[in-house]
Amino acid sequence: MLSQEEIKKLVGYKAAEFVKSGMAVGLGTGSTAKYVVMALGEKLGNDFSLQFGVPTSDATRELAQEVGIETREEPEVDHLDVTIDGADQIDIRTGLCIKGGGGAHYLEKKVAKKSDKLVIIVDESKLVDDFAGFNLPLEVEESQAESVANALVEKELEFEFRETKSDSGNLVCDVVFEGGDISEFAAEMMSIEGVLDTGLFENLATVIVIGRSNGEVEVVEL
Repeated sequence: MLSQEEIKKLVGYKAAEFVKSGMAVGLGTGSTAKYVVMALGEKLGNDFSLQFGVPTSDATRELAQEVGIETREEPEVDHLDVTIDGADQIDIRTGLCIKGGGGAHYLEKKVAKKSDKLVIIVDESKLVDDFAGFNLPLEVEESQAESVANALVEKELEFEFRETKSDSGNLVCDVVFEGGDISEFAAEMMSIEGVLDTGLFENLATVIVIGRSNGEVEVVEL
């Protein structure tokens, strides 16, 4: 049986195979996505090169530059061939996933939307059939924090603002999803003035790479 860290490395290196020489790549954030960056760094040279990588967090940018990947920032880029990123929870039947545990979801979604393909990499513990009971992170404009909090109280929702800001400099508010239609819930949250985005990724994932404790890697095409 593999450890969780070994599984993360396994899926990270497997997902790097979706990157072909000459591509422009979105580089995800998190403990699994870091292995993609490391794998791509190892492939550089000989017959393999990248146009550039677009990091979705400060930590990813530092690692990418450390392994020799040229980086550009999201506003400078209109199109990416592929983005590879992790998820906190994902339904492999629909490709719906929640991201934002690390507070980078706002930029991660912007980068994903510019990509022809979004490869989500997870270990089997992240697979869910229902998002009820999980947190949906909200990216909140700091000046609107009080009004957002009031709106959530009025809706009788359980929530908590994080002490640390997102990599984009905004507040992050975790709202407990009590059940129902997660897409409708995310849309309801987006209707609150001051909410810039949510951690729900919908109609974005095209491939899911799943690592299992027995060492198997499953690739699901959506």
